[in-house]
Amino acid sequence: MSTRGFASLIMLFAIALIPAVTWAGGTPVGPGTIEFAPSLAFSRSAYTPAGGGASTSMTHLDLTGAVGRCMSDRLEIMGALLVQHRDQAGAGRNGIGASAGVGVNLAAYGNMIPFLSGSVGVLKYTNPGSSDRTVLAPILRAGIRTLIMEGRSVNVSIGYQHEVNPKSVVNKRADAFDIGVGMSIFRAPTD
Repeated sequence: MSTRGFASLIMLFAIALIPAVTWAGGTPVGPGTIEFAPSLAFSRSAYTPAGGGASTSMTHLDLTGAVGRCMSDRLEIMGALLVQHRDQAGAGRNGIGASAGVGVNLAAYGNMIPFLSGSVGVLKYTNPGSSDRTVLAPILRAGIRTLIMEGRSVNVSIGYQHEVNPKSVVNKRADAFDIGVGMSIFRAPTD
């Protein structure tokens, strides 16, 4: 799928989530609720450069461990530890970093809760013989939580991240679109 096609898919998905704001029902989270949310996202693409040349591929794997605090039944402040692997044409590199941002839980519909999130982050890549730092801005996700029991959900999402580092020897800029799966464990405040 082309970058343009995937971006269009994200926009259509986000537009489809907008009506969820008006649906009746509440979310299982409230002010003070803490969310622990590990997730795994993956993408792989192959392309041939414009004007010909050898085709190449790119693989992106992202493991995220996020913690959030709900400020209301909709708004959540989040922080995450990021571990990423990126392989382009057989040259792989691993990165570790962190991100901070906000999430919005839209109105629940049955046992499903649509969500949107946006954050910024930093990564330090290491590969044999060099290291590289980069800024991730923005990191965007849209998805649906499916409640599987009280205080637990399975999350499916699509995401986009823009990576920029003008001093990089590997990539000055890069975009990654992915599909992710994860889970959330909610802990309500005790009175």
